[in-house]
Amino acid sequence: MYAGIPSELQLSESKSLALHTAVAAKLLADPLVLLRARERAVAWLRDGSAHRWYADAWLEVLAGQPAQIAEFLTDVGQRACALRQNSPFAGALTAQERKTILQAFERRASDESRAA
Repeated sequence: MYAGIPSELQLSESKSLALHTAVAAKLLADPLVLLRARERAVAWLRDGSAHRWYADAWLEVLAGQPAQIAEFLTDVGQRACALRQNSPFAGALTAQERKTILQAFERRASDESRAA
């Protein structure tokens, strides 16, 4: 999947995917997660705090049904990876949830590097 991509980028993308996988689960359980993401993307358009490309692309994704959006959040394709770089789901995870996910990710990465 990551052939020819520098390892730092692989690590960043993998972390983002891990975090967005947790966001996808929350999105399916709590309709407010989707509402807040839509509000944030609209605000990006209004105040220019994110590039218009991200705002437009995210609004297109967020117009879908929660299951479709959750699937997109965990997609490893190029478009999903690009959009996760500027996500309207910031704040969807608590600080503790984020910390737990990143710690688990770091443990797995460390275990894999020792096994290699």
